[in-house]
Amino acid sequence: MNSPAQTESRESGIERVDRLAWGTHFCHLYETKEDLLEVMVPYFSAGLKNKEFCLWVVSGHLTKEDARSALEQVAHGGKLQNVPTRGQGGYLSIQSTRGR
Repeated sequence: MNSPAQTESRESGIERVDRLAWGTHFCHLYETKEDLLEVMVPYFSAGLKNKEFCLWVVSGHLTKEDARSALEQVAHGGKLQNVPTRGQGGYLSIQSTRGR
């Protein structure tokens, strides 16, 4: 039996995708760092707004600093340090495959 949280749809933050059921997987192909950020920033912003745990694993030419900087421009009044801690609301962790 699925819980209500698993059957409800959520805002994805991605204009062309709109709402997703919890646990939905999809693939995004991109050419440039800007293409990637154009989709990922609204996606993670929506997750934070919906008080979800967000894990962004960056690789390639996108650094943790790039991801954080792009999110700071749109999320929570421009400062990610205003994102609530776990248990109070949305939570964000940005990790790198390079270990930095």
